[in-house]
Amino acid sequence: MAVRNDVQLLRKVPLFAGVDPAYLQVLAFSSTAVTVSSGQYLVRQNEPGSAAYLILDGQAEAYQDVAGNNVLVATLGPGAFVCAKSMVAKLTPNMSIKAKGALTAMCIPHELFVRVCKEFPDTGTEILKVLSNDVDISLRELKRVQSLFDRAASFSQV
Repeated sequence: MAVRNDVQLLRKVPLFAGVDPAYLQVLAFSSTAVTVSSGQYLVRQNEPGSAAYLILDGQAEAYQDVAGNNVLVATLGPGAFVCAKSMVAKLTPNMSIKAKGALTAMCIPHELFVRVCKEFPDTGTEILKVLSNDVDISLRELKRVQSLFDRAASFSQV
């Protein structure tokens, strides 16, 4: 029953929404559960990472270091999916995730993610489509911001 619930949560993650539920079962069954005590960190910003986490039970707070200050950016609960870039490309997390109480999360390490994508190429293709779309959106937004800067008057002329 737990694997079925985990698959339902995974299907709500945009990265996995189009993936065949049978492949998500493999991912859920092969992943590990991680329990974190209140006040402990699931991940820390800028520390090496190679896994993503799906919060199954409990609450967490996401913090970003801004000029040496930890700034609360989000409160997370069941279904929140964090560190996707660490899972896909072993990139360091851009925020810290701290448990507000007892927290249980599904840990999907990079190696498991790659193995599932190799064994089920359709899964890898579907995930690549989502990632490509995210990159396209980011590039369009970056170009829009660049255009605003290009049209803005220089500070020396203000």
